[in-house]
Amino acid sequence: MSKYRIYELAKEFHTESKVIINILEKHDCKVANHMSSVGDTEKAMRAAADLLELGVRPHLISEALEQKSYALVKGRLKALETMELSADGRIGGVFIDQETAAGLETTEGLIDAVRIIAGVDVAVLVKCIDEKLCRVSMRSKKTDVSKIAMAFQGGGHIRAAGCTIHENLPEAKTAILAAISAAMEGQA
Repeated sequence: MSKYRIYELAKEFHTESKVIINILEKHDCKVANHMSSVGDTEKAMRAAADLLELGVRPHLISEALEQKSYALVKGRLKALETMELSADGRIGGVFIDQETAAGLETTEGLIDAVRIIAGVDVAVLVKCIDEKLCRVSMRSKKTDVSKIAMAFQGGGHIRAAGCTIHENLPEAKTAILAAISAAMEGQA
């Protein structure tokens, strides 16, 4: 699912954020301000229909919003090269070192690239921020990842959770994979 900031849409439509917000609110899309994001939900699509009636050319908007810089695409590729499967393919992970993390504009969408792999129950993204500091994001189809995150003083909900591990990347990776494996074993 693609997400767009209100101000980005306003810029592309050559209008004010208020106009976009008003159209979205007319279709019960909840937005707070110009920094809010809107996705490709049914309500958002109805709002897009109104924009079409105003003469907006969607292919130009789509091309402008979906365009990514070469550096962003290369950074994502480098991050995805760290992808690994474990626990007989039930855990998929991306493990980003500090150098790679510094070159990324965002990690958005990386965990989804792992989550969609057939057989993967838990997708995990571990990003090294500092020598002894790693951020962890988890998504699952069956396993309660909130319990795993809480074991590391993190939080979230059953299907999406995160935490911080105060270790270097190899140690954080080992710790989180062990915790995920143990949680999966406990379900069996």
